[in-house]
Amino acid sequence: MVATAHQDRLHRVPSPARESLEAVLADVLGAPGAAATIRFHGPSTPEYQAFVAGEPAVPQVEVLGETDSHTFRLVVGDGGAQLAVAAAAILQDDVMDELGAPWPEVVAPGGGTTVLEPAVSASGVAEWRGTAVRCPIGDLHRTYGSAVGGS
Repeated sequence: MVATAHQDRLHRVPSPARESLEAVLADVLGAPGAAATIRFHGPSTPEYQAFVAGEPAVPQVEVLGETDSHTFRLVVGDGGAQLAVAAAAILQDDVMDELGAPWPEVVAPGGGTTVLEPAVSASGVAEWRGTAVRCPIGDLHRTYGSAVGGS
């Protein structure tokens, strides 16, 4: 297994889910309003097993997401791009709730700002998409640097 920059936040998460969630973490961690604690647990971890105890088994492999404020499940079988979009959307909502403002918001070509939304592109890539602006999930800070903000 290849070591990642955020391996301490990815507990026995299976590949390719690991790579998809690594990209989301790269964009969200350190953002104003982001939870201090964001972790993902694979199905073989005690945290995941305790969360689903007593529930019927599900046919899909899932990953358990955990932040300061809540715990949520993501389906790994959705594919890497769809998994990244689902995780990014949940964490984006958390940041916006904390900020009380849209996030991530960047300057649009021609002036003004646009709020980026996670989406799967026509070519199957997980991306942040706004008015005339887009970048792959995982490249938000490389693309926009300190220009990423909230209102």
